[in-house]
Parts: sequence; structure tokens; C-alpha cells
Amino acid sequence: MKRRVVFDLVGILLLLTSAFSFSCLAQEKEPPTQEPEAKAPENLYWVFLTTGKSLEGIERTEIEAMQAEHLSNFRRLAEEGKLLTAGPMSDPENVRQSIVVLKAGRLEELAEMFREDPYVKQGYMKVDSCKMQFELGKIHTRVAPKGMEELRIVVLEKNPESETGLDAETKKQTTDFLKVQYDLKKLDLSIRLFDVKHNCRQILVFPKQDSDDDILKIVNEIPAVKSGFWKQKTMPIFMGKGSIDREDD
Repeated sequence: MKRRVVFDLVGILLLLTSAFSFSCLAQEKEPPTQEPEAKAPENLYWVFLTTGKSLEGIERTEIEAMQAEHLSNFRRLAEEGKLLTAGPMSDPENVRQSIVVLKAGRLEELAEMFREDPYVKQGYMKVDSCKMQFELGKIHTRVAPKGMEELRIVVLEKNPESETGLDAETKKQTTDFLKVQYDLKKLDLSIRLFDVKHNCRQILVFPKQDSDDDILKIVNEIPAVKSGFWKQKTMPIFMGKGSIDREDD
């Protein structure tokens, strides 16, 4: 049986908490300076860490050592101001292990960010990355997590059986529909992914509901889903509490 890489949720939270706290403290101690010149916004990248080769036969002590280095690399990236957030996923298909949101000048820099991650370096995880844009909602970059929060992530990908593109009217209806859900506080994040390989992906993050059926009802009413252009996959995700910018927090 293929052994799954299991993320240490407490370890991730403690490392990210200390890293973001360090960043906030350093920022507070900086002496006031004159207003810096305006700079072009930094590029943001969405990363799925996906399952690579099997860990079957690897000693537990070696896996624990790799896990410690894996989390240490997250802390390094956070302290360098390159990591916005990271969180493990519970993918029933055991394909996607976690998400990472990073700042980088260009896509090629991501390889360097994961150079010290033993899971990636040794092929136990793969990096699926592309440029992203927040369409609704945002993530705090200077707020230390206050515990771990379980959410629901919906991955929307182009249906391979769809023979047509997304027409302008359906696209507008989809945008309007998601904005309504966001205003009703039923949706936390809507993120657009820009890549060629997977062609037109969208990420939605919802608060956890009493039943996932409530979320599925919303997702199935999205015009681009109803038209058959998008297919959806919904699964649990864990993120630092407070990392999502909500007006009522």
C-alpha cells in the first residue's frame, strides 16, 4: 500500500506563527523612513504540492527528519517575506497534498524556493505552480495565525468533455454570481490561476459548513459549472486562523 505523506498540522502552525510573528516584530522596530518610491506589485504564485513517488519502505525516522526540514523551509520562506500562506489538504484521490502561496519575481524562482525541501528534492512531492490573482478576498501577510482553521477548497478546471470555450456572457454571470456569494459571506476567496498547461483554473475557498451539501449547492449553481465548462473538486483544507482577511474578524 502506498504510504501517504501526512503533514504535521501543529508543526506547520507553530512554524508559520513564529515566522510571521518574527516578521511583524521586525517591521514594528524599523525606524520611520520617508515614503518609498512606488514599485510594481510583486507576482503571486499558487502552488499545489502533489504526490510523487511512494514513501513505502522508507524508515519512519527518515520521514520525520524530512518533515522537519520541509517545515523549516516554510519558516525560511515566511521570514524572507516570500510565503503568504500554506496549508495541508485532504484530497480523497491522494493527489494534492497541500497548497502554498508565494511571492516571486518570476516563475523560475520557485525552483530555488523548494531547493531545500527534501520531499521535493527527492521526488516524493511535485510542484504544480502557476501565476495567480485574487479576484475576491485576500490573505493577510503580516498577521500571525491564531490556531488552525478547517475550510473547504473547490478546484474548478476546464471540463475535458466541453467542446466550447467560456463565452463572455457566461463569464460575466459567473463573476457576478461569485461576487454575490462573497458579499453574503458564503465565500471567502476567489482566485484566478493563469497557466497554459491546465487552461483556465479557478480556486474557491469557503468557510466550513455543517454539511458540504450547502457548499455543493452553491458550486453547482455557478453559471460556468452549470454550462458544463467547469468541473469541480471539493475537499477540506487547513489554514492558519486569521490568515484570510474577513471584515468581521
